[in-house]
Amino acid sequence: MIVHTGERPYSCDQCGTDFKHLYSLKHHMTIHTGEKSHRCLVCGKAFSRSQTLVEHMRVHTGEKPYSCDQCGKEFKFSNAIKVHMRIHTREKPYVCEVCEKKFTQSSTLVTHMRVHTGEKPYKCEKCEKTFSISSHLNSHMRIHFRKDFKCDQCDKTFRSPQKLSSHYRLHTGDKPNCEESGKDFRSVRNHLKHVKMFKTEEKTCSSDQTLGNPTQKDHSLEPTKGERAAEAGLSELKVRLKKLEIRLQSIQTVELSPVQLKDLHCKSLKLH
Repeated sequence: MIVHTGERPYSCDQCGTDFKHLYSLKHHMTIHTGEKSHRCLVCGKAFSRSQTLVEHMRVHTGEKPYSCDQCGKEFKFSNAIKVHMRIHTREKPYVCEVCEKKFTQSSTLVTHMRVHTGEKPYKCEKCEKTFSISSHLNSHMRIHFRKDFKCDQCDKTFRSPQKLSSHYRLHTGDKPNCEESGKDFRSVRNHLKHVKMFKTEEKTCSSDQTLGNPTQKDHSLEPTKGERAAEAGLSELKVRLKKLEIRLQSIQTVELSPVQLKDLHCKSLKLH
């Protein structure tokens, strides 16, 4: 009968809130007592209600029991799908009283209101700078925890010692040099990239070569990758020329038509 009469016989002696059922009052009382008897066995986080623990476990299991019947997107929590459905219905129930701008979530409206009030509740503990949005504070905190590397020539700062080292060459004029090509580079990174592209495939010799071991192979005499490719191409050309020569010998006594002569001439040109 309480459902029909609207009666709320159970009252909180701390804040005066009334409830229809005793179990609702018990759940409410945990807000004042701070009791959290329902603990997650995975991460140890505790909750005041068993239902909250059930919902929390979906973070670990990845379960998404709520599915959108419009686009099929799945969600872990019931309130998340309610907010999502407003994308399809275009419902924006939260309206700003100042500029009448509408929002799908109450939290977005709360954040928006700070544009009008100038409220900045998020404060930096290092420099006391304040922000209206928590994400802006998080981005700001990187300034304090970032280690800068300072140039002793111009006081310019850098986020890594590698960048400082590259910058320092502007003062010294020092440039990494390739011993093979003689080319200079402003940064070590560009130098290494150049070496990787053009250095020869040399094998590291053992200490016996330094001592003059006659059995040790001299790798410096080995052809480079480019030289080997050129030699392979030349060999292939010689084979094709030989085949053409044999063909010419076999048809010397045969009278060729103008079309055949033209075709033979084109093939000869391609070999050169």
